[in-house]
Amino acid sequence: MKYIDKSSFSVSTLRKTYGDEWLEGYLEHFMTYLREYTGLESNIDNNMWGEICSEAMRKYYYFTLQDLKLLFQMARTGQFSNPYGKLNGFVLNTWLEEYNQKRMSHAVDESMDKRAQDLGRNSSNDNWWNNKIKNFSDKTKR
Repeated sequence: MKYIDKSSFSVSTLRKTYGDEWLEGYLEHFMTYLREYTGLESNIDNNMWGEICSEAMRKYYYFTLQDLKLLFQMARTGQFSNPYGKLNGFVLNTWLEEYNQKRMSHAVDESMDKRAQDLGRNSSNDNWWNNKIKNFSDKTKR
């Protein structure tokens, strides 16, 4: 799963470029499209959508539109704790938070993998690490 798409604009970049009012309207439209695309039954009215989008803009300003699309796809396939089906404000906020946790975890893993690759390319670091492991193993054998 690709959580971080560097080719897609973040909410904060869209806000800076087009302004709050445009972004809020766009997010409402986009999330309504995603809700309809995924076939979710919802009792969320337009005012509630506006509030949810405003809160998401503030709290998850680093999300991209691709993040929101992926969030709805993951919800449709049952990857969140709240069951897929009826959508309300609580469920959507829970999905946003769970998606954010998975996204952050993925970013940490990606960063650690890159760091491991960087260390692997540097033979002096690799030798230092291997010596640390060998010394630890030798100490535990005694």
